[in-house]
Amino acid sequence: MNRKKNKNSNFIAFKTFGLTILIGTLLLSLPISNMNGKWTPPLSALFTSTSATCVTGLIVRDTGTYFSTFGQLVILALIQVGGIGIMTMGTIILTLIGRRLTLEDTEVVMNALGYNKFKGLKVLLKATIYYTLSFELVGAIIISMRLWLNYNMTLRKAIFSGVFHSISAFCNAGFSTYSDSLISFQSDPIIMFTMSGLIIIGGLGFFIVASFVSLSKSRLHFKAKAKVPLHTRIVLLATAILIAVGFLSFLIFEYNNTLADLHGLSKIPCAFFQGITPRTAGFNAVPTEQLHPITKAITTMLMFIGGAPASTAGGIKVTTIFIIILTVSGIIRGRDDTEVFERKIPNTTTKKALCIFFVSIALVTITFSAIVLIENNSGIRNEDIFFETISAFGTVGLSMGITSQLSVPSKILIILLMFIGRLGPLTIALIVGSKTKHQIIHYIEENVIVG
Repeated sequence: MNRKKNKNSNFIAFKTFGLTILIGTLLLSLPISNMNGKWTPPLSALFTSTSATCVTGLIVRDTGTYFSTFGQLVILALIQVGGIGIMTMGTIILTLIGRRLTLEDTEVVMNALGYNKFKGLKVLLKATIYYTLSFELVGAIIISMRLWLNYNMTLRKAIFSGVFHSISAFCNAGFSTYSDSLISFQSDPIIMFTMSGLIIIGGLGFFIVASFVSLSKSRLHFKAKAKVPLHTRIVLLATAILIAVGFLSFLIFEYNNTLADLHGLSKIPCAFFQGITPRTAGFNAVPTEQLHPITKAITTMLMFIGGAPASTAGGIKVTTIFIIILTVSGIIRGRDDTEVFERKIPNTTTKKALCIFFVSIALVTITFSAIVLIENNSGIRNEDIFFETISAFGTVGLSMGITSQLSVPSKILIILLMFIGRLGPLTIALIVGSKTKHQIIHYIEENVIVG
């Protein structure tokens, strides 16, 4: 009985994501979703629906010119649902219609939000929605006003664009109604910094913000000094390091390349934005295909790592790579434990991090190799395919412009990789039957030489 319940809990995300993608595919296929009133090919609709729901941003049809206002609203709804989290939204709906959630269902939702204490599921879900919509509203107002006052847009168009890009940025989706993404705004510090802020906050997740709110309240009411959770400290430190690496490397290597047309200090907002967007946001303020080889390599690394757990970002997550680095560092220094900030990381957490890392590498390698074989005579460069593969797995959306050129089998592989990348390799492993077992028999330990 328990085995069946655990299996059903593991399938919650799989089923709800799949159903949402299917509904999105049907809606995007309709003539009303097309700018010219025509039926959209099923594969294009499926690709777009998957990319939006998995907040990736890879496209085979230009969002602004191919899809109608209705189609763009469907895409925006899929982004919002995917960003907040299908499990969260599904639980809200089930709660509203009065269904009693099992303990397993509740635990899955709490884990999806990165929250491991049972303090009232309804309160937690409301707080998550409030947190999401509040930041999106602030971002939408700033962007809309900027577009209306400085770019001669009508108020209606400016509001629609502001709302669309604010939600897309906060959800780390990378979808834009502009054919050149945000290249037209590369010299606008207001747009660049606002979008950067939304991407960062969305990539941190509700748990991190909730930690700060709790800490601020305790200090405001002169309560006992609250401690910042270890998870929060690791996420903030890792995020700060990756932002600095992305910003400085882009500014240095692209200063006389893709940033050459910008003058003086105007390079900084664009470089800052471009250093952040690979962490699964997917927007671009410069032509991605023109990047310096070193910048491409660093961008690929940032795409693979992604953002924080229980956030709108994808990738293997900053905590995963941080724990792996700590573990390797500890081994080199002769330490048995993985330690940071005077705390020991549990061995089970270290094993999960290693599992996620190697499963992710395996998925990317297999998909990349398959696409290379399929596109052998297409003229598409292998390095561009690799970039596209990492972008799909990390649910980033940055592209070398080859997405629409891929053959049908390759597009299907990219669709599957986006889906797996959003759910997470560890979740997929659980779905196909992997589970923690308590060993009854322990064998004799024997050493094996490595290295």
